[in-house]
Amino acid sequence: MNEPQVARTKTIINSPNGNSASVFYIGQVKLAYGLMLNRALYVFAFKLKLLLISNLAHNNNCFITFYPTFYLIQGYDTGAFKGIGRQRKGL
Repeated sequence: MNEPQVARTKTIINSPNGNSASVFYIGQVKLAYGLMLNRALYVFAFKLKLLLISNLAHNNNCFITFYPTFYLIQGYDTGAFKGIGRQRKGL
């Protein structure tokens, strides 16, 4: 996380299993292929990294196409390839 800021207000994230956890930092994350994710939330209690796809698309002016085991990230303006992701351990 680049230049993380301590969360100024107490923000709670609820997980699908019913647990909740506090957000400690908010910052920018540099992803593969030069992609950026702004206002990423850092939650100590989460062991996995979760990605909000709408933020990824908005922050990078792109669209994401999902397939059964991978996804493609392409630019809105030209449709040029920006990145690829693959399924790991069922996720």
